[in-house]
Amino acid sequence: MLMVAVPADLFGRASGIATTISAEAPQVAVIDGDTLRLRDTLVRLQGITAPMRGKSCQDATGHEFDCGEAATRALANLVRGRAVSCQIDGRDRRGFAQAQCDAGGIDLGQAMVSTGWAAASPVAGALVTAESQARQHGLGLWQPGGPSKP
Repeated sequence: MLMVAVPADLFGRASGIATTISAEAPQVAVIDGDTLRLRDTLVRLQGITAPMRGKSCQDATGHEFDCGEAATRALANLVRGRAVSCQIDGRDRRGFAQAQCDAGGIDLGQAMVSTGWAAASPVAGALVTAESQARQHGLGLWQPGGPSKP
């Protein structure tokens, strides 16, 4: 696949040209519930926050589980066997590329939020609606006993 690098300004924003990075399935690794590695580039899914590994949650029956690990598995299931393409839109405070990514036509951020394995950032309009619906249906992190936030 093709990787295009575009110089960024001092704040990490792309210079007006969309920066796209793509990788075939063997070159995609899931780091956690909101972070991927495409070849040598770490990419955070824009507009979402997933719990860190080790965060303890309870399921509807009161059993504890590692909800960060569950979120990581959810993202891994979404990308398994699929090429991933990301539109990079700057960098986060840790220097990771922030991007809207899809795998096989699935918007990864939207899917993580709508299935309840990530929370939407307050400025991510459509994702906030998806999070509200996931909360109403008790999905993923939002099942009874889950965290108040990731």
